Amino acid sequence: MRLGTYSHFAALYRMSPEGLKFPGKDGDGLTAEQRAILQKLAWDMVSKYPYAGIAKFDAPKPPKEGEKPVPKPGAGPPAVPDALKGWKAPTDLPAEAVGADYNTYIEKFPKAERPGVAEVTYDADGAGRSAVAVLVVVDGTRWSHLLVYDKPHKRTSATKSAAGK
Repeated sequence: MRLGTYSHFAALYRMSPEGLKFPGKDGDGLTAEQRAILQKLAWDMVSKYPYAGIAKFDAPKPPKEGEKPVPKPGAGPPAVPDALKGWKAPTDLPAEAVGADYNTYIEKFPKAERPGVAEVTYDADGAGRSAVAVLVVVDGTRWSHLLVYDKPHKRTSATKSAAGK
């Protein structure tokens, strides 16, 4: 339970829980050594998890002679496929069911692809349908995953194509 508490603290406040004392009359029931181990473990896990937004971004190194440079996130064609031309970014957030679905979809990416998620956009067509486009950069190739949802927020399709296609 304490490991979870320390992990949440690290993720929410983007700072190490190391050195924190548990408030309360009886403390947290851990020895100082146990607390230090759990706090360090929590920080190590959260600070290295790419989706937590804490890990430092390593700038790409210049390409060696004959290699193609890796595109920067946001460079090149947009993540929004041609299928969404005319759709607009709504001012409200996606429905809870849509948000849960596209996050689950991303979590199912192969482990090597998940850190490559560079952009996620949400669009609506004005007739109740919505779509989420996920741009993923893998080995310098930009892929667009398009998830389309109907009015009751059920996914009707999922396609993957080279970005901008």
